[in-house]
Amino acid sequence: MESKYKELFQKILPKITFNYPTPDGIDYEIIYDNFLESDKTLSMIIGYNRITPQNKVTVVPKVLNDVLLSEIKNIARYINLENKYVMIQNINNDSI
Repeated sequence: MESKYKELFQKILPKITFNYPTPDGIDYEIIYDNFLESDKTLSMIIGYNRITPQNKVTVVPKVLNDVLLSEIKNIARYINLENKYVMIQNINNDSI
């Protein structure tokens, strides 16, 4: 099932935008590394690549994880995740 989730998320959420500085925000490509699924949880290991050119603002992975979780909650019922707890762990071991 891992590969199905990996392909699915790469298609529906290939990037996220942190909406600061307004109005443009900062875009990040999401690197989906690994998925583990059980009956009630989906755990994913991910990384981020910044798409927007560097400026004085840097966003930490924990904040990007919150943005990604928010996006996943918005689409959870469409991808059959509304009854699962989603855990995100970064490639460098930061988790939420």
